[in-house]
Amino acid sequence: MLGEPEVRRAVRVTNTSLSGMTLEMDRPAAVGSRLRIEFQGATALGEAVRCRPAKGSYYVGIRLEQALNSLADLARMVEELEGQGQEGSVRMP
Repeated sequence: MLGEPEVRRAVRVTNTSLSGMTLEMDRPAAVGSRLRIEFQGATALGEAVRCRPAKGSYYVGIRLEQALNSLADLARMVEELEGQGQEGSVRMP
């Protein structure tokens, strides 16, 4: 999560679209938090728009604001991550 201080957390991508994604995290993210999501050489900036608890984790809905790859490329990469069960990381306050 971005902010002072910046914090890095491991996440799992559970869902994606051209405008957003859902991340499974071990801790909640406050709605309105700005996040930088990094995985497989791609970086995306987004905002947490919802957060709901689940058994031992939290599902955080992210609205993507900017990606260093095109959104179509990002969506394809996220689909590949979902299919492979890979993890990424997120920076948050």
